[in-house]
Amino acid sequence: MADHISIFILIGCTYTPFILFYYHTEPGIKFLTLHWSIIIFGILFKLIFKTKYEIVSLGLYLILGWMVVFIFNEISNGMSFPVFFWLIAGGLSYTIGVYFYVRTRIQWHHAIWHIL
Repeated sequence: MADHISIFILIGCTYTPFILFYYHTEPGIKFLTLHWSIIIFGILFKLIFKTKYEIVSLGLYLILGWMVVFIFNEISNGMSFPVFFWLIAGGLSYTIGVYFYVRTRIQWHHAIWHIL
């Protein structure tokens, strides 16, 4: 369970510097507050329900990871191409990893998910 709770924290800690550096405005701070509120909700949800509703946790991971599309124009304006590339590559890698997470018949599916 700790590894799944850590995913919420990882997503938040990945987003925070991007928002603070590229979108340090009042709407950016509101977005970051919403993002961390969902993270805290996800952590509490996981602590209360543990593995009972895995699909909810997985959905929250994906929502949190892709929330950036709602403010993409605002944060991408000042980004260099390498920063932009690695941000997108990370999101795609994580999303592809979800495929392996839900495919329990694939040997080592959970480990592959963590690697991606």
